Amino acid sequence: MPFGPKINAFLAAIRVMPNITRAAKAAKINKSLHYAKVKSSPDYAVAFQQALQMGCDALSDVAVTRATDGWEEPLVYQGRIALQEDPDTGKVVYVTVTKFDNQLLQFILERRHPEYRERVEESAAVDIHVLMENLNAGRQRVAEEKAELDAAAAALRRG
Repeated sequence: MPFGPKINAFLAAIRVMPNITRAAKAAKINKSLHYAKVKSSPDYAVAFQQALQMGCDALSDVAVTRATDGWEEPLVYQGRIALQEDPDTGKVVYVTVTKFDNQLLQFILERRHPEYRERVEESAAVDIHVLMENLNAGRQRVAEEKAELDAAAAALRRG
């Protein structure tokens, strides 16, 4: 529905960032215009709720991807971002490690599956052992990556 260019821009922004203050700023409107429009126009109120739901769904998709697929983060070694030569292109690129957000994953599971929340509460004592195993495995991976970086740095110094 056409609500005017500024309100349409606001609705488009809400679909991308479901935050009224940020969307109003992006659309260059005062957020009080949005609130007034919600009160005065049932059609706008419905359009706003649909746009907001789309924005929240998009954020949820990002959260699930971040929790399950992770993201690449540059590896810092001795205070510097580690670099390596890409074997395919020969270009020097950042060394990255894939990071996962386990707390985000747990949050998503607890919200979407109430039965998981109950199991988590019951098994909190067991979880500490799993966390320690994961921590030790992570430390081992870091030690292995450090050894690889040391070897690569030594090879580069030898020329």
